[in-house]
Amino acid sequence: MAARTEKCLQAGMWREHHGIPFGRIGGLLVCLVLLGGFLFPPNGSAEPIKIAAIFAQSGIAADNNALAINAVELAADEINRRGGVRGRHLALTIIDNQSTPIGSQAAARRAVAMGAAAVIGPSWSSHCLPAAKVLQDAGVPMITPTASNPQITRIGDYIFRVCFTDDFQGRALAYLARKDIAARTAVILVNANEAYSMTLAEFFGQHFSRLGGKVLWQGTYNAKAADFRDLLDQTRRQRPQVIFVPGYARDSGLIVSQARKVGIQTTFIGGDGWGGEIFDFGGAALAGCYYTTHWYPTRSNRQSQELMNSYEARFGPPSVWRTIIPLTWDAVWLLAAAIEKGGATDRAALRSALAATRNFEGVSGAISFDDQGNPRGKGAYVIRLTAESREFVKIIAAP
Repeated sequence: MAARTEKCLQAGMWREHHGIPFGRIGGLLVCLVLLGGFLFPPNGSAEPIKIAAIFAQSGIAADNNALAINAVELAADEINRRGGVRGRHLALTIIDNQSTPIGSQAAARRAVAMGAAAVIGPSWSSHCLPAAKVLQDAGVPMITPTASNPQITRIGDYIFRVCFTDDFQGRALAYLARKDIAARTAVILVNANEAYSMTLAEFFGQHFSRLGGKVLWQGTYNAKAADFRDLLDQTRRQRPQVIFVPGYARDSGLIVSQARKVGIQTTFIGGDGWGGEIFDFGGAALAGCYYTTHWYPTRSNRQSQELMNSYEARFGPPSVWRTIIPLTWDAVWLLAAAIEKGGATDRAALRSALAATRNFEGVSGAISFDDQGNPRGKGAYVIRLTAESREFVKIIAAP
């Protein structure tokens, strides 16, 4: 999707023919009403609440983040169409982080300068870490939909996330490798430019060893690499029983495809970074591979189906239902529920309201924050890839 210029979603920006019928999201609104007394007053004429969303509109993450931008706009527009929060509409500003840590830091400073009550995003861990430091220092609450590095919420008490952490995901993947695939040995191939990849590799290795497995070797590659022959030659010499690639769709798909061409038939596994357009890069070579993720359409609840219907009505069906869509949607609605309880003029009160979130019924499941701003009890969906599709296998429950 082409990069978008920065824009604000004010009341009335979308004409009525872009509106979403109440029936498609009515169930979600009812759940929020029952759980938290979350009702939108009919009058949205008061001063809007400034919300910033930091995502990539340019650079390597732009295609992935375009779905998050769609989701955050869809949620904000629906909240405004229902009357806003406390009689005030959400004024949503999208800020481009240019797919870099430095750009994310600059975007966070811009959100602070514009007087944002809170920030949604960023989505990648390497982008989220520098942004979170700026926002914590400024006392601006932040909710990341998908950044799973455990260090992010440890930055401070103004930082929250909707997704599970890489500590849990690494443990789930290690369990999958040892118990389901019955692998005793592993090789790990790591993107040296991404905090997500390095952190997930570390946790997988730790938990795989604790379960009695042995990591034979860990190789590294650069984010823009396209030729992985040297890496795969070394991997083949190790003769592992499973190969773990904690990367994103492009590099992971290319690695698996090239591995099959040089005769490596070992089972590959990956994390939630595999959930995008991986078939564009790996094709039929991905058959028999596994990955873990946060949500899956065929296992979704009623709220999920309503979101999918609303999303398709406005943007058309996505080529792949990536988890960034429901997780971003949940982040916006969760923020709106916290504003309803704590207000938006006092960021400290808003932070406290977020921290006190219990049993928020989101599309991705019930959300209750622990004392570090992480959601409790979210399990990992295990997905098996065929030559051209995905199949749900099981859910590995959180401890």
